[in-house]
Amino acid sequence: MDILNIAGFKNAELKVLSHEENNKGLDLIKSNDYETALLCFNNAIECNEKNAGAHANRGIVLMELGKYADAEGSLRQAIGLGAETKVVYTKLVVTLSFLKKYGESLKYVDIALDHDLGDGFLLELKAKTLYYMDRHLDATVCCGKAIKAGRGNYHLYMYYGMALVSCGEHEKSLAAFDKSIEYGPYKAMPYEKKGGAYYELEKYEKSIACYDKAIIMDPENGFYFFNRGMSKHYNGDRKGTFDDLMKAVDLLRKEADPTNKGRVASDEKITEIKKLLSLMGF
Repeated sequence: MDILNIAGFKNAELKVLSHEENNKGLDLIKSNDYETALLCFNNAIECNEKNAGAHANRGIVLMELGKYADAEGSLRQAIGLGAETKVVYTKLVVTLSFLKKYGESLKYVDIALDHDLGDGFLLELKAKTLYYMDRHLDATVCCGKAIKAGRGNYHLYMYYGMALVSCGEHEKSLAAFDKSIEYGPYKAMPYEKKGGAYYELEKYEKSIACYDKAIIMDPENGFYFFNRGMSKHYNGDRKGTFDDLMKAVDLLRKEADPTNKGRVASDEKITEIKKLLSLMGF
C-alpha cells in the first residue's frame, strides 16, 4: 500500500478519506497485519492531521511493532487532540513502561484509573510500575487491589511475591509464589524466587527443593546453581556446595561472552563465587 496522493482534494473530501483509511487500518489490526495497518493510519493522518483516532491507532500499532518511542509520540498527540479514553491512556502506560519511564507511567496509569478505579489490568500495571520505582510496599497494596478486582495471572503473583520479599515479608511471599506457580507451572522463576524466600527464612532444605525444580526447567542458569549452592552450604552439604558453585562459574563464563548484555553481572558474580570458595576453604 502506498501513501495517498491527496493533491486536489477538498477539506471535506480529505476528512472522508481519513475516516476510510482509519477504518481500513482497524480491519487490518484484526488480522494482526500491523505493518499495513500503520500505512493506513499514516494515510489517515496525512488526510486529516487532527484525526485523533488515527493518531491513537497509529500509536497502538507502533507499540505492537515494538517502536515504543514513536508510539509514545503518537499516543500523546492523540490525547492532545482529545482522545482521552481509558484505552489510549492504558496503551500509553504500557508504552512508557517499556521505555522505563516509570514516573510518567505512574502519572498516566492514575489518569486511566480515574476512568475505572476497579480495572484489574490497570491496577496490575500500576503495581508493576511501583515495583520498578522501588516503592515495594505500595506495590504490594496495589497487587492486592488487582487481585480483589478479579485479576490473576503468573506475572501479577510474581510481582506480588517479589514486592513482599523486598518488604521483608518472606513468609507471606510464599503463598504469592505458589499462586504464580499455579498459573505458570512450567516456569522456573517462581520456584527460584520461592527458594530465595525459604533461604531468608533459613529453611534450607525447602530452599534447595525449590532450586532443584527451577534448575530442571532452566538448567543453563548459573545464578540458580549459585543460589542452590549457598543453601547447600548453610545446610551442611560441603560437596554439594562446591559442585554447585563450580557449575555456576562454568555457566556464568558462558554468559560472560562479550556479545552477551548480561556480561558485567556475570563477571561480578564469578569474582564473588571465587572469593566465597576461597573463604570456604576450597
